[in-house]
Amino acid sequence: MLLSQLQPCLLACPSMSDLLFMGDPLVTGDPLVITRAVMGPLAMAGLPLLERLGRIDPSPLFVLSLLPYLAFLWLAGQIRGFPRLALRGFQLTLVFVAVTIGASLLALQTTGRQLADVDLLHGGAEAFLTLANLLIALGFSQAVAASAPGHKAGSPSQVNKP
Repeated sequence: MLLSQLQPCLLACPSMSDLLFMGDPLVTGDPLVITRAVMGPLAMAGLPLLERLGRIDPSPLFVLSLLPYLAFLWLAGQIRGFPRLALRGFQLTLVFVAVTIGASLLALQTTGRQLADVDLLHGGAEAFLTLANLLIALGFSQAVAASAPGHKAGSPSQVNKP
């Protein structure tokens, strides 16, 4: 529902005693109703701004967000003490992004549905994120354990070389 369609509902709700949600809009056709008491006048004043922001195509923002992440990966690779396994996990996050994009396109072309609605493809893509997170956690865990007193520091398998 567009915010411009929601605004009359917001103004029509007189008190907190009104329901926040009146029925399932997909089943009953009743509109989503949010009270003024919950939204507050400041939030209601921001609705036009939110509506304008909602019209912005986020695709360029996703592409631009890769630049700082790539810079982070480069800098992390330059830090001598950065755990190699964690770095591989952060790099695998980029693989997750690529796999997710491919799985999204495949889901849309084969089933006509978005990725979140195709469990097999969605689960397969999310497995890459799970693996990346696991590598990051294990890498930092090993680095913390290696820096503990009594442990031989600087094992080549755990630390980045310049």
